[in-house]
Amino acid sequence: MDIVVFMILKDMYTRFDKLIQNYSSLQKIETIGDSYMVVGDLNNQYDSQIIIKEILEFAEKLIVETKNIVAPSYKLELRIGIHIGSVQIGILGIDKPRLCVIGNTVNVSARLQTNTLPDTIQISEKLYLNIEDNDIKEKYIKKNDVELKNICKMNTYVRNNIIEDEKYKNINIL
Repeated sequence: MDIVVFMILKDMYTRFDKLIQNYSSLQKIETIGDSYMVVGDLNNQYDSQIIIKEILEFAEKLIVETKNIVAPSYKLELRIGIHIGSVQIGILGIDKPRLCVIGNTVNVSARLQTNTLPDTIQISEKLYLNIEDNDIKEKYIKKNDVELKNICKMNTYVRNNIIEDEKYKNINIL
């Protein structure tokens, strides 16, 4: 069974890695188990609206691409959480050092992810208020006073029914 899980994750991460190459402002930081961590604009060279548009589109495509992965006896589903804000970045460790991104922004994103329904993107109100494209804003539904464990209650916005979106009907991204 472990080999099956490994092969599914390998296929998934390979697809995600190919997909992220289409987004110049996004960088994959790491995979932890079944978690795929992405940040926007580590080098502070992109306009915030480009980053927001790319991360939201990338998130939608991750959910669609997951449906193309063959997983025996499994229905693969993603939960995505996205927040906007500052982070601390650095190399940690002596033995097998690695790049780490930490901070409240990472914590809030993780809580948004764990607190949403399968195949749904949940974003913070702070991110939503920074979206300038009304076509993007219209796709999100407000949820009031969502409890984010050990953080706070906050208003969030969710994007679901992504698979039913006309632009993703009958398409294999990769």
